[in-house]
Amino acid sequence: MDSNELRAQMVRKGFKVERLAEKMGISRSALYRKIHGSSEFNREEIFKISNLLELQPEDVYNIFFKKQVS
Repeated sequence: MDSNELRAQMVRKGFKVERLAEKMGISRSALYRKIHGSSEFNREEIFKISNLLELQPEDVYNIFFKKQVS
């Protein structure tokens, strides 16, 4: 997961972690864990985020599914 790109998209759409977590129906701490990789997003959460942030399919792929190679 590309947490930097997710955070960039959140900023572009005016979402802070607290607001996104509230809209998703999860706790702020749960969302922080998911963003930082301690926990994974499930399919329903990815769908909600993509709708809330109005992500394009390629953005969803790049954020949640593309492997990062270092």
